[in-house]
Amino acid sequence: MKLNTVTRTLIEVNLQPVWSAFFDGKELTIKGKKTMALVTYLAFEPHSHNHRDVIAALLWPDTSQANARASLRQALSQLRRQLGEAADTVLETNGSSIGFADCVLRTDADTVFDTIRDGVFEKSHQDWAANLREMLRPLDGVSNDFDDWLHGLLGKLEMQLVEVLERQFSAPNIAIEQRLRMAETVLSLDEYNEKAVQAQMACHAAMNDNATALRVYRDFFDKLDAELGGEPSPETQQLVAKIKLSGPYGPPDTIQRIERPARPAEKRKLTMVAVLPFERLGPTNISRFQVLALLEQITCHLAAFKSPGVISSNSTRHYIDNPPRISDIEHDLGAHYVVTGSITAAGPKVQLSVQMVGVDDERILWATTLALDPEALLLESVSLAEQISLAIEPSLNIAELERSEVLPLEELEPHHYVLRAKNLMFSLGRSDFSEAKRILDVVQTKHPHFGPGHTVLAEWYAINLWQGWSANADAERHHLEQHSRRAVALTPQNGRALAMWGHNKITLDRDYDSSFNLFERAVRLSPNDSETLIWTVPTLAYGGEPELALDHAERAFSLSPADPFLFRNEHFLSVAHYVNENYEEAARYGLSCFRRAPNYSSNTRATIASLVSLDRVDDARFLVEHHNSIAPEFSVETFKGNHGYRHARDRADYAQKLISAGLPD
Repeated sequence: MKLNTVTRTLIEVNLQPVWSAFFDGKELTIKGKKTMALVTYLAFEPHSHNHRDVIAALLWPDTSQANARASLRQALSQLRRQLGEAADTVLETNGSSIGFADCVLRTDADTVFDTIRDGVFEKSHQDWAANLREMLRPLDGVSNDFDDWLHGLLGKLEMQLVEVLERQFSAPNIAIEQRLRMAETVLSLDEYNEKAVQAQMACHAAMNDNATALRVYRDFFDKLDAELGGEPSPETQQLVAKIKLSGPYGPPDTIQRIERPARPAEKRKLTMVAVLPFERLGPTNISRFQVLALLEQITCHLAAFKSPGVISSNSTRHYIDNPPRISDIEHDLGAHYVVTGSITAAGPKVQLSVQMVGVDDERILWATTLALDPEALLLESVSLAEQISLAIEPSLNIAELERSEVLPLEELEPHHYVLRAKNLMFSLGRSDFSEAKRILDVVQTKHPHFGPGHTVLAEWYAINLWQGWSANADAERHHLEQHSRRAVALTPQNGRALAMWGHNKITLDRDYDSSFNLFERAVRLSPNDSETLIWTVPTLAYGGEPELALDHAERAFSLSPADPFLFRNEHFLSVAHYVNENYEEAARYGLSCFRRAPNYSSNTRATIASLVSLDRVDDARFLVEHHNSIAPEFSVETFKGNHGYRHARDRADYAQKLISAGLPD
């Protein structure tokens, strides 16, 4: 399809049937994939002033900034030679930014969309839509960041195409054949688009083909039921009733415009989080690409957590520069939580404000503000997104725990059960601990393939063994191994599951080398996840890597300073300090943990040992008395053989400190 016929346009960029660029009707000879990529980027980025360094880093990321700028100058020089005397009119440049002038630029996407708005949608336009994904392949491989931008461009074009086609479904002057073609195209891009299904049904009914109209409905109903556990909206069901009751439905122009309905709330079983594009406030050089890159990265990092679900960035990217009201999010996307923010120039820095909000009451659940160099927003977007996601997760878990407490049992999702169980486990009360086990057993019965359920159940067995509560230690070690292995098998790329498995292997077979290998894999997969890091600490400390243990513990603290299970992290940090012979710090964190969780007997023993190491035996007496009250059957001699220290001499020294403080030998 030839689309380069708009005479008022000086420069036009076409993606189909092959990539091409025209100036005043004459094709430009563009040499080199990166120059093609540059022209494409400038054509489809709506801002006429794109920062040179951003574009240079996007296209030449594997070289120095100076070399990248030189390569950009060469590409611009080639483009200027092609444009000739009109270069200064067509190409707007200054010391820091470049771009095509909006008044002289057009793309084949603009032409297709305008043609559809005029009520024309021929087979050639349908072919253009069908080839959207293929037409960008010639530009693949320029750089990872540019590939991400291409992916974002594809999503934007698909979204715009769907929106343009949807507006034509109710236009009275469009032939039925074209309406059907439009609906078919929309469904090829969005298989759950209910307006397109409604349009197909109405068109077939208008052609007196009720059988086909009802088959379209039945197929859509079956798809929603099988894949989403939902059903069509009341509007679609009313349309079915009209078709069944009145025979031929009548002219398709009688269909009223229906906004895409949200699926009924009672049918949506999965808790969802939506990440919105951050707003650019005031003058800033931050491009749409950078905003979309940050959106993609935060979405991907949140999606790496098993639960809750995360709305695809394909469904939120259209909010860029057009933020919705929080109250509209649940209707539009079915989300329970929203991650949103803003980017503002603040002198030489960029200020990034981020918050997570509950949709039902618009309560801010978490918020932070960061000051960054502008380059960091692009060059460090992956690391930045990971930091934001990991900081959000604990607050999200707390909010979900609160929400789950008022939900009936039949509406609980797997992660709700797990959150409830963890909350009960870490009270370390015997009755709560038993109730946590009952809940986790329910998860195993109802959701046997939910990996985090196995991870937390393994944690339950580990705590039960370490607390000395086990009635059958051999059987519980078997269950500990079984659920640890199952968690890793179900989520092999989950750093937390691997770290927990490494932690538990010491309880099972004291295989320190295997544990260290698991920790290395876990931290490589999740280097900035506090849960992954903290579970490596005791084994690293007791197994001969005390400095690494302390590093992991301190990083875990900095990544989750308000962790809902802070007492556990304090205990593990105390252990790391103890093995590094920082006894003052070990005692300080141990006592803080004791105040938060006095029934945590493992911490009580470690704190006693720290105080004895400081010759503060008298200060340890009240801890000894408390330990004897919560663990009356405890024996140091039995405990010594199972302690985590790798070497017998260290276990013996530790045991002697406990005995000297007054624990029964």
